[in-house]
Amino acid sequence: MKELQNRAIRAAKRFAEHRGMEIVDEAPKEIESGFVAKDGSDLVFMEVSVSNSIDRGLPSQKSDDDTRRRRERQAAGWLARFDEKDVRVRFDSIALLVVGEDKALIRHHINCLGCE
Repeated sequence: MKELQNRAIRAAKRFAEHRGMEIVDEAPKEIESGFVAKDGSDLVFMEVSVSNSIDRGLPSQKSDDDTRRRRERQAAGWLARFDEKDVRVRFDSIALLVVGEDKALIRHHINCLGCE
């Protein structure tokens, strides 16, 4: 499953770059399954989930209070290590459903925690 997750993160990075984002940190220690990107002037903390079970469909993406706190702590830890100042932070998620060797259905949820 770890290899599937790693492939999903690589695919999500390519997807984000294709959408015009710049990958700032490919493997942040604070984020287990994701990366940090810039989308214009926004700093985006991206979380990636994956499934290869067509019967179950796309992985669910929780946005409850515990998830919000966890992701905000991750962002704060990352920001404490870097020199970013006066930057707007956004939380996105990308879910992938692998449907073939080189095919996946992708859902990109922009601002998934509803933070502005």
